[in-house]
Amino acid sequence: MLFLHCSLLALQGSSEIVDTIGDLQECFKRMISSRKPIASNVSKASDGEEAPITVLTDILLSLLAQPSHAVRDMVSTVFRYLAQFIPVQI
Repeated sequence: MLFLHCSLLALQGSSEIVDTIGDLQECFKRMISSRKPIASNVSKASDGEEAPITVLTDILLSLLAQPSHAVRDMVSTVFRYLAQFIPVQI
């Protein structure tokens, strides 16, 4: 769903969304690259890179700035799913 909305924004002429799509692809690859369950790969950083959940959260926060209600609604839906993978730090 997130890829679809970002692709639609790219078709509408949003030039900055192209980098976002690349970041999304990289996060997706990192999450499914290991044979471990996705839940364990989402919050782990590797090789000095940020954890995929951190990158996804940043992307979702940047999409909240879009003037489209549909995009903000999509961000809310995706975040509800991803919230369970965000590690709690005390």
